[in-house]
Amino acid sequence: MTRHHHPVAYIAAALLTPVVLSGCVAPAAATASPPPTTGTRYREISGAAASHLAIDPTTWELTAGGRRYPCVLKNEPPQAPWIAQDGFDGDPTSVAVRLGPTAQVAPPQCPPSSIANAARDKVNYTFVPGSDPLAPQPGQQRYLGFAVKLDPASETPRDGTDYVIAQWWQGSPMPPPLSLQLLPNSGSGGPGWAFVAHNEDHHFPHNGITLPRVGGPELLQPGVWHTFVVGTVFGDHSGGGSGSVDVWMDGVQVVQWTGDLGYVPGRPVDPADGPYHVNPGNRLSLYFGPYRDRLTSTQTMYFDRLRYADTRELADPHGA
Repeated sequence: MTRHHHPVAYIAAALLTPVVLSGCVAPAAATASPPPTTGTRYREISGAAASHLAIDPTTWELTAGGRRYPCVLKNEPPQAPWIAQDGFDGDPTSVAVRLGPTAQVAPPQCPPSSIANAARDKVNYTFVPGSDPLAPQPGQQRYLGFAVKLDPASETPRDGTDYVIAQWWQGSPMPPPLSLQLLPNSGSGGPGWAFVAHNEDHHFPHNGITLPRVGGPELLQPGVWHTFVVGTVFGDHSGGGSGSVDVWMDGVQVVQWTGDLGYVPGRPVDPADGPYHVNPGNRLSLYFGPYRDRLTSTQTMYFDRLRYADTRELADPHGA
């Protein structure tokens, strides 16, 4: 079985030729972005019939629109991802991933160690690899949009656990410069959510910056499709605060933050700290799928309309 086990160096499938859209008009629904004028959508995974979503039963590689997206694993779970007959906004299908109960081990250590790796489960798809010239670079404004739904039977993660469902990654073993995480919730409305940032001063797994929420929904309600559009600029790594994160959830802006975001490409994050004596990449990789501490609970989630673009409008999962 040839699947990628993270961390790993690999070259993804052939690069996507950018699709330039001009004059597209978004629908007038309340959750739609303003109509775009010009821009480029670099990549898309859609559950639309024309995309012919498929997952290889041996490698778990995803195919969408004729393109292949590698599956990256850690502590391979017993159940393969599948194509669900349930998509966003009329799409007939979506990508489904389930992580079930796994044996508990010692909690992650800091800095990362073999114990830390053994304490995590991951099923991620590489949406945009850092080897792609179109991948985000420091100083660039880029947008990632997607629709996600938690299965109604999914159990809320317990307190004190990390549970990532999307990440912007710059190299191992540093934590990702930005990730979307599920949060425990004592109520019955589903898990909370948070965007967590890391930079040169916050480069250990458990000292990230939880970006403040400025409004909008607080929970991911199970059984309901939620949409995210995430605008990012990675920089400037020196206290100048030229990085930024803007997030719209279900059409409402929920995060508006500026600060240092990510690591200086090619410079070790902390040369005195052995495991971090590595050179962060010049571009960031975009991943989606669950990456969690090992839990005795089960979570199932569905992904659709993943879009990577240079404008918010073209990354929005709503509309064409």
